[in-house]
Amino acid sequence: MSEREQQDIRIIRYLDGDIDAGDAAALHRWMEADERNMRYFTEIKKIWDSSNALGNSPEELEMALNRFRQNFKPSPSIAARRRKEQCRF
Repeated sequence: MSEREQQDIRIIRYLDGDIDAGDAAALHRWMEADERNMRYFTEIKKIWDSSNALGNSPEELEMALNRFRQNFKPSPSIAARRRKEQCRF
């Protein structure tokens, strides 16, 4: 399982209120580690909240999350900074 998949599972468990203390701490560290992570979490939470407000099925929520994952791209400034950090030896 990729790191992204692990974080997605933690996010969903957190939003569903079914996360243990260790995973909650790991999720919070991940969000604090990078602005992009916090933005990713915030966008998924918006989808989650909208889905629950509309009474959408779990399948519809999964489709919305998949569309978000496919379209999520870091802002140019974050992408440029990340490239610079990767070039350092």
